[in-house]
Amino acid sequence: MTWFSNRTSRSIIINDLEARAAQTGASVAYIYFNYKNLTVQTPSNLVSSILQQLVICRGAVGQELATAYKQHKKKKSRPTFDEWVDLAQAEARRHLKMFMVVDALDEAEPHTRNVILDVLRKMPNVNLLLTSRPAVALDEWMPDVDRLDILARDEDLRKYIVGRLPKEHRLLRYVKDEASLGELIAQTVTRAAQGMQVSRILNKPGQIRGSR
Repeated sequence: MTWFSNRTSRSIIINDLEARAAQTGASVAYIYFNYKNLTVQTPSNLVSSILQQLVICRGAVGQELATAYKQHKKKKSRPTFDEWVDLAQAEARRHLKMFMVVDALDEAEPHTRNVILDVLRKMPNVNLLLTSRPAVALDEWMPDVDRLDILARDEDLRKYIVGRLPKEHRLLRYVKDEASLGELIAQTVTRAAQGMQVSRILNKPGQIRGSR
C-alpha cells in the first residue's frame, strides 16, 4: 500500500539547503505546485508528501506513523486529511530545525493553497520559503515575514528571448533572414514583461511556528 505522493523535481535552492542541512542536522522538505497537477496535488497528498520527506530525513519511523500504518493496513483504508496532519505534526516535533520550500503557490487550486498554508502555519520548528506571483496575497496569511520581490533584468530577458526565437518554429521563418526583426520582438516582449515579477516570501527563522 502506497501512502505517500512522491516529488522528484529538484532545484538549486533545495540542493543548497540539503547540503547545508547535512552539516547541521536540519531537515528539508518541499512542495512544487503545478497547475497541470491539480487533481493529484490534493491537501491529503501534499501533507503526506511532507510527512514522507521528514521521515526520510530522520531515517526512522515514529510510533504514531507505525501504529497508523498497522491500523489502516488491517482495515484496508487510508488516513483522513486530519490524520495526515496529526501524523505530520507529530513527526515535525521530532526535528529540531526544518526548512520548508513551497514553490509556485499561485499555481495551486485556491482551496488547496489555503488549507496547506494553514497547515504550515501550525507546524512546529519550521522555517518557510514561499514563492508566488504577486496575484496571491500571501501577506494576509503570514503578515510578519520578510518579502523579497525578484525582477529579471531587461538584458537577461532580451538574451533569453533572442536565444529562444530560433527554437520557435512559427517565428523562425520570419526572423532567420532578418536579425533586426528578432531584436524588435525581443525588445517589445521585454518592455511588456516589466521584469517578470516574482514574489518570494521568506519568514524569519522560527517566526512561523506553533503546536496543535
